[in-house]
Amino acid sequence: MGSHSVTIETETAAAGWSAADASSAYEVPRWGQGYFSVGEGGHLLVHPEKDPSRSIDPKELIDRVQLRGLDLPVYCPTIGVHLVHRLEATRYRGSAGRPAGPPIGW
Repeated sequence: MGSHSVTIETETAAAGWSAADASSAYEVPRWGQGYFSVGEGGHLLVHPEKDPSRSIDPKELIDRVQLRGLDLPVYCPTIGVHLVHRLEATRYRGSAGRPAGPPIGW
């Protein structure tokens, strides 16, 4: 897996492929909804709280986890928690700015 990734990165860099090219070609802004972007190194980045200044590079994380001899998958609950909070806020506000009912889980 690691050598394949290096081969792809080397080939794309040689071909003049940029992070912006990858982001556009794979429509990352559309499906990523602020939770994902493409970093300058060409890796997919994860933004658990949709803050573009804070990111996790899954490739780098997986490499580090494997170097420690740990098993995958790695679980990252932050995105799920962030999405639930957004859904709760939307549901609680209601369509007229009034509460539509108690937040989920109450």
